[in-house]
Amino acid sequence: MEQTPFTFAGFPAGKVQFCRLPAQFYTDLLPAIDDLGELKLTLYVLWFLDQLDGTLRYMLWNDFCNDQRFMQGLGSNPPQALADALGVALDNPDLLAGAAEKNLQLIRQRAEADMVRAQIEIFYQRLVGQAAAAVTTTP
Repeated sequence: MEQTPFTFAGFPAGKVQFCRLPAQFYTDLLPAIDDLGELKLTLYVLWFLDQLDGTLRYMLWNDFCNDQRFMQGLGSNPPQALADALGVALDNPDLLAGAAEKNLQLIRQRAEADMVRAQIEIFYQRLVGQAAAAVTTTP
């Protein structure tokens, strides 16, 4: 991929779209990041995941690679720079601990919701079965 230089022309006048960052990013995570590639990657991941719907959000390697502008910003060898940044980020226990705990909470919540839905479905089927039995046995 050939590096095409680009410049930032500034923010446009008027209303602009904002990206939300958790407060813990500034207080807990940012002080632990000391690698520019990790910082770029972390900010990109937070932005990308914020664009997705649903409770379980994730990224694939291709999600990074398909964003030419992001990849160009990683330097002269973007795939290697991405791999290096991912390696550094994944070695950061603060980032992993937060992500793992949040995912575990979401998995538990989803499992609990699935159990409740299953119980409701069983209850509903029993009600329907009882109603059907009452209809067929009524003279």
